[in-house]
Amino acid sequence: MQTHSEQNQEVTTPLYLNGSTPSKSTDASLCDSLQCYMVLNITEKAAISSICFIAGPVTFLENILVLLVIASSTTLRRRPSYLFISSLALADTFASCFFTFAFLDFHVYNQRDGPNIYLFKLGGVTMAFTGSVGSLLLTALDRYLCIYKPSNYKVQNQV
Repeated sequence: MQTHSEQNQEVTTPLYLNGSTPSKSTDASLCDSLQCYMVLNITEKAAISSICFIAGPVTFLENILVLLVIASSTTLRRRPSYLFISSLALADTFASCFFTFAFLDFHVYNQRDGPNIYLFKLGGVTMAFTGSVGSLLLTALDRYLCIYKPSNYKVQNQV
């Protein structure tokens, strides 16, 4: 017969994707080295790396193209909507670079960096996606004002 504490221990024992459970002595060191977050097998690594090697550069080039089109046209640069769209494109350019590099480096190549480099990569991804979402929010607000109050919006933009 099991005691109450043994039953609770069985419930909280982690089960990994490969069906194994870590022993008590290696469980702490396993997660300290971030090994418990590396859950991809060989097939998944190949599929995800091919997707990242295709989608990352394509996203980068699309956003650079948007930035070049807006920068080359003086009429587009004067409109606030395109200022927000260019901000979104710039943030997405950084996001595609940071995320693709950090994701492939950690999950596919199993690169183990020091805590400072790891936090720099994590901060870069967080900063880029926060900037992207913020720019998207400003673009949505601009479009809402353009639709909700078109007369006021047009007068303010011509000044």
